[in-house]
Amino acid sequence: MRRLVAVISGYALWTVVWLAGNALLKNLGVLPANDAQAIRDAGPLLIVLGLGVACSVLAGFLAGLVARASARTCLTVLGVLLLASGFYFEMSSWNLTPVWYHVAFLVMLIPAAFAGGCLGRRPGTGAGSKSA
Repeated sequence: MRRLVAVISGYALWTVVWLAGNALLKNLGVLPANDAQAIRDAGPLLIVLGLGVACSVLAGFLAGLVARASARTCLTVLGVLLLASGFYFEMSSWNLTPVWYHVAFLVMLIPAAFAGGCLGRRPGTGAGSKSA
């Protein structure tokens, strides 16, 4: 049950922070208000990539905290869910941003979630340790 809660809570946190971050970026004028408008400038895209990394790190951190000893398994499941969701949404907006953005966004999801899962853990108890 702890593993399921860890994955769900991490995924939910990722979603909430992503949606709130995008709303903030729209309000600040960094992103267009119209979701169907293409973004070609590298600056806003790099900011959105940074938001994606932050979301993934936070999600991994929360999942790791909740999962405790089973963090590696939970982070793997979380990462795969994020990747699957990310792939769906990136494909649905394929024409709106350059290919490098889509690739970078998808590639960073799992490593950033694992990095977050390792934060705040004692050495030997993190997501990458053998005891996890």
